[in-house]
Amino acid sequence: MRRSDLRGRIVDPSSLGPTGGSHGRRPIEGYRHQSEHDGRRDHHRRRGGIGAATAVAILAAASRARILGVIIAAVSVIANVLWLPYYPLWAVIIIAFDIFVISALIVSWQDIKNV
Repeated sequence: MRRSDLRGRIVDPSSLGPTGGSHGRRPIEGYRHQSEHDGRRDHHRRRGGIGAATAVAILAAASRARILGVIIAAVSVIANVLWLPYYPLWAVIIIAFDIFVISALIVSWQDIKNV
């Protein structure tokens, strides 16, 4: 059996792999959101966990957490500068937010050191 892809070419499904192009992973039947599991999901979960742990430590006034918070925001600024040609408005909004976060962490850090 043959089917056409988006560009109108005829594609033989047997050439797409054992599950028709899903790279060896079968979708869950009846699940509304069909997506393939790859490393991005795990990466975002780890990043979210690190961010949440950093936020809790910042609320506990840990200096190392402030340093990590500044590093995370600085990396986000660099990443969004790279995204400027693709999503200019969103990148500028995130860069402005990250700069605000960095300044808030540094100013509050100086206040704690002076006490």
